[in-house]
Amino acid sequence: MDTDQQPGRIGHIEAEGIDTATGDQATGTLYETGYSMWTPLAFRDRVQDLNATVWDIRYRPYGKRGWRRPELAQLLGDSYEWVRGLGNVNYRGGPIELVEPGPALADLRGRLDNGENIILLCVCARYEDCHRKTICKRLGQEPTHL
Repeated sequence: MDTDQQPGRIGHIEAEGIDTATGDQATGTLYETGYSMWTPLAFRDRVQDLNATVWDIRYRPYGKRGWRRPELAQLLGDSYEWVRGLGNVNYRGGPIELVEPGPALADLRGRLDNGENIILLCVCARYEDCHRKTICKRLGQEPTHL
């Protein structure tokens, strides 16, 4: 805990991401990655280190063994969510088209504003070619790349 004693101000304590002098909550961090860059166990360890929730934003969360929705849910527990609304309908080719981004983007913004760390996950190795970039642009936030 950090106590700040400035002239004309009652000392405030920063704890759990809340500045008690202003009542403002710290903003969570938005991360992004493609699972082709990881092994499942290394990814789990990184998720735990970041105290983050994984948003699996694949249109169809099945594919390579170890990265299927049931396997990730078992590996990550409550730190895993499949968010189909941010999936790319044209994941097999064509222009990026998100399923139903409005509600999911609003939820993402709210959770980040409440101090939650979120990792956007799909298969693509390159952020520049992925719908993760589209999501971050629509959100108006530059992510931290893992």
